[in-house]
Amino acid sequence: MNSYKCLFRIEVLSERVIAVCCGGILLYTLLCPGTGIGIIDTNLYGILDNPNMFSLLVLSLLLLNYLLFSHTQQPRCDYANVDSLYFILLMLFSLAIVSQSFRNALVFNYVLIANICTGTTIYLLVFWMSIRTLSSYYPTILFVVFALYSLNILRFIYLPYQHQGKVFYFHGVTRLSLIFDNPNHLGNMLAFGVVYCFGAVVSARTRWSVLALWSILAVLMLGIIQTYSRGAWLSCFVGIIAVVAYLMRRIQRKKLLLSLIILLAIAMLSFLAAPGGYTYVFHRAARALPSVDASVGHRLEVWKCAMKIIHDHWLVGVGIGKFGYVLDKSYKPTVLTKENYASAMNNYITLAAEAGIPTTLLYIFCLVFACVLASQRLPKEGSYLAGGQIGMLCGVYSMLIFACTTYTLGRVYANVLVWSVLGYLAASPRMMRGVTRAPRSDGPR
Repeated sequence: MNSYKCLFRIEVLSERVIAVCCGGILLYTLLCPGTGIGIIDTNLYGILDNPNMFSLLVLSLLLLNYLLFSHTQQPRCDYANVDSLYFILLMLFSLAIVSQSFRNALVFNYVLIANICTGTTIYLLVFWMSIRTLSSYYPTILFVVFALYSLNILRFIYLPYQHQGKVFYFHGVTRLSLIFDNPNHLGNMLAFGVVYCFGAVVSARTRWSVLALWSILAVLMLGIIQTYSRGAWLSCFVGIIAVVAYLMRRIQRKKLLLSLIILLAIAMLSFLAAPGGYTYVFHRAARALPSVDASVGHRLEVWKCAMKIIHDHWLVGVGIGKFGYVLDKSYKPTVLTKENYASAMNNYITLAAEAGIPTTLLYIFCLVFACVLASQRLPKEGSYLAGGQIGMLCGVYSMLIFACTTYTLGRVYANVLVWSVLGYLAASPRMMRGVTRAPRSDGPR
């Protein structure tokens, strides 16, 4: 019996260590989006200096985590069969991506391989975390991250813009990018933050939490407006609509309507406070037509070229990381001769061109499967935890919508955030019920 108690204590301790490591990876990746765990993967890849060895190492880590997950599952867990099926699908998708390295052996293929496998690993690790005291672990991390983002937004709005890593302009107006290498990527993150904070603040009960969340949301809204990223605006709008749809039957309609009015007022004031005011914002939105905005026209042309690549290489694609090379060599039209495109500016189209239609369908199915699992496991009653979880899930929706306008699949922060949030939401029902593993009673005494 003592040996079982010892094993139980070791297992609980390992769960806590894994929880802290997962939270640390998430925190570090979101606060350092330019490097994140990508620098760790890059250094490891450089040490091995062999794409095949690197892929085998990542695959071995995945298999190890899957075995740990299988060992810790209990027969009484309602979700064991469904989650095991989902993890098998994730493994198959990772295998499909890893196989690209053996077929192409490209220098740049480790970016997508590392991120997809990292996403799968984090999902496994987060689900393995089933301690009740850690039920608010990830929401706390996200709150800290977006509080720091809001402070940085205020800093860069009221200080000279040369303090940014890179400066981007649109018709003489500076676009906010902070520590990201592109305003669009910052807008992607801020869209998640706005949606998450809105879901949390609608269900918040204490005065101080309501005040803190509204304050952070207002600054994030000001920041997302000044990124002038139309994809971020669209994804934020879709995420807010999704939050409203989830909360319609969970809280009072009057409270939800009041929150929407406050959010609309914040958005209008943010547009007014932006450089150039409403005139410039409307000008930016009106330039979404291909005949007016060259960037939109070029994006459509790249999509057309990508469709031709998909048509010619629909089964296995042209290889991870080879889209830009194949585009320049055989499919690039004259209108794009002066532009270099390493991707199709769309996650799903790029993946279909590089890895083939079957792999892309498996990837989309895994995402939909995870979102359905997370949606079904949301709390049925209105509470602060329910609002925060709904905000997190709808924030993931916003990032997936944003991925239709800009390529983010090679971005470490985007993959880690999406998969870790989905993993947390899948594990949260077990954590809330306090499902912990007790020592077995059928062993030797």
